[in-house]
Amino acid sequence: MSTESQGTGSGSSSPPQSEFQEFLVKRDKEGPLSFAGVLLAKATRQAGTVLSLQTLEAAVYKTRGGKFITALSKKTATAASLNALADAFSSVEARDASDSGYSKAAVHDSFEAAMDWFKPGRLTDEIRRQLGLDQPVRID
Repeated sequence: MSTESQGTGSGSSSPPQSEFQEFLVKRDKEGPLSFAGVLLAKATRQAGTVLSLQTLEAAVYKTRGGKFITALSKKTATAASLNALADAFSSVEARDASDSGYSKAAVHDSFEAAMDWFKPGRLTDEIRRQLGLDQPVRID
């Protein structure tokens, strides 16, 4: 298993206007979310065998308007679909390959609500680490 991650900053600071990018976050059973904002933190975890590869990804964004977007996705690719993707002549098969997974996302009014959306786990731990939320609190 490996963990890849990226992200910067904390939920309380506002980035300069030039750092805003356009994002499109997909959701199952609902329309995708489109917004201008910044990626605050992102963590990816992959696990698998020769027959399948599972990728979990979690992310936290801050919109230009001050809302927070949380996203969580899981994709499982089987050996059959991986072979179809590798075969340049089977692009139709690659699109039709049935892999399992999900894409969830939500909009939050506060940073705290956004962080509460994530369930405990390794991805959440990595998101919290990137955002500096697990730093010790000094008490005198």
